[in-house]
Amino acid sequence: MRLREKEVKICNYSDFVWNRGQREGKAEDLINLMENFKLNIEEALKGLSIPEAEWDDYRDLVAQLEAHPAQ
Repeated sequence: MRLREKEVKICNYSDFVWNRGQREGKAEDLINLMENFKLNIEEALKGLSIPEAEWDDYRDLVAQLEAHPAQ
């Protein structure tokens, strides 16, 4: 593998990790909104201005984080 190909793969992986972290951070924000302000998931999603097209993904991610909270 050439050096440039390795650089591209590393960049793609770092983008993946960054985006995943961003999404998990938003999911944690959703959980905090729901707990602290007694909102349902839809109200929290609207509160964070998350596009409706992404709601199902965030519902799944929130469910995963609630099932396995970080310690």
